[in-house]
Amino acid sequence: MKGYKATFAQVQSVHAANPNKMEVIMNRKHKHRIPRKPILALVAIAIIAALSVTAYAIVSLLSPAEIAREMGHDALAAAFEDGSGTLINESVTSEGFIFTLHGMATGENLLAFYDEAEDGKAILVLSVRRENGRPMDFFKQPANVTVDTYFAYCVVFEGFKPWLISSRTVGGTGGQLFEKDGVLYVLLDCSNFEIFSDRKPAFAVWNAAEIGIAPGAGLFQLREDGSVAFAHGLQIARAMFPLPMDSAKADPARVAQILEEHGLAPDGSLLPDDGPEAQPLEWAETP
Repeated sequence: MKGYKATFAQVQSVHAANPNKMEVIMNRKHKHRIPRKPILALVAIAIIAALSVTAYAIVSLLSPAEIAREMGHDALAAAFEDGSGTLINESVTSEGFIFTLHGMATGENLLAFYDEAEDGKAILVLSVRRENGRPMDFFKQPANVTVDTYFAYCVVFEGFKPWLISSRTVGGTGGQLFEKDGVLYVLLDCSNFEIFSDRKPAFAVWNAAEIGIAPGAGLFQLREDGSVAFAHGLQIARAMFPLPMDSAKADPARVAQILEEHGLAPDGSLLPDDGPEAQPLEWAETP
């Protein structure tokens, strides 16, 4: 031990004067090196532990086509395979959950899937999983409604307050879902929002157990620049995904008609005689 301390003192002294000589001194005093086996053993244990955690957390997600086929929708799967559907594959992590928007298909691409597709149907493909790798166990929960696994969805539009105009108020949002390998997969059936494509549509998903399914003023905010965001201070799992839309497919005349049908001014605000602005319009329930 005394020899080791003397060597260490010499290393410090020489290193201060000439850093390049430290390696030479350490080579000369190699007999005082600390045994490496215990260190290597600790490193090996750490690597094994890290790999074990990683293996538990990594999930191989299904593709949009595979998700559609799991639900028996071969025509929708074909739309994603032949390129007529749009692949997105973006993920957001929030409050212990990972939301992945896999893709979407709209309008005429859905004719084989929906007879009424031309009247404005759209499909969004979503998955939700836990960040720690635990199964969602959605169907094992009483009545399928729990704090952990009860989520709501809607598409919001720039310049419009979601509690007045969203995919819920212009036609509703329904869906089908299943769980595989601990991941919850959802096919969402929305009104076609291509007519709002110049309004930068964004898909929003949130844990509805505590705040409800309504896209209310307590959930969203309309920023000064017209963009829609989640309200400040929320402590619920949530995610918002900008949707890749072709603004050339916008239909301002149809949008204006929808606003009028809902008693709204052209800018999306309530008309003077329509009551408090914070009150949402009626929306379609999600099954």
